[in-house]
Amino acid sequence: MKKNAGDRKTTAWIIRTLKGQKRYVLLLTLAQVILGVCSMGYAMFLRGLVNCAVARDTRGMGLYCGLLIGLVVLQFLLRSFGVYMDEYTRSALENAFKRRLFRNLLYKDYAQVSARHSGEWLTRMTSDTNVVAGGIVHILPGLSGTLVRMIAAAALLFVYVPKLTAWILLGAV
Repeated sequence: MKKNAGDRKTTAWIIRTLKGQKRYVLLLTLAQVILGVCSMGYAMFLRGLVNCAVARDTRGMGLYCGLLIGLVVLQFLLRSFGVYMDEYTRSALENAFKRRLFRNLLYKDYAQVSARHSGEWLTRMTSDTNVVAGGIVHILPGLSGTLVRMIAAAALLFVYVPKLTAWILLGAV
């Protein structure tokens, strides 16, 4: 799909407005990537736990139970951090968008500003900034986490069952 000049200008405006909050979006992305890797850890640790249970290896079972508990605690901490950072980043971005929009409204020509209805400006000031900030905070981190989960699942499947993985990948192509 071809982008028009308006899309590029809008994207450039959003990126310029993001300048101070980029690190928070990257932190959220990193948290999602680590959570994606944790999902692979569950598969490996549960497989080890089952193997130890079948072999009646109590020491191994204790080790894998401890690893699973550690993984649950890590996920709890990462999700708590993610919820906090998600809200903090979203509100900071929303405020930055509102500040920039309001500043532009104050310094623009009165005729240009008054050409639009005040209700439209209020909608842009409240709803639109919320939607854009929420999209930035959720799309990139969510996409990164999902991609890591998919790649990790394929890699783990390839390690455990290489022939089946090859057939699945050939069928996908």
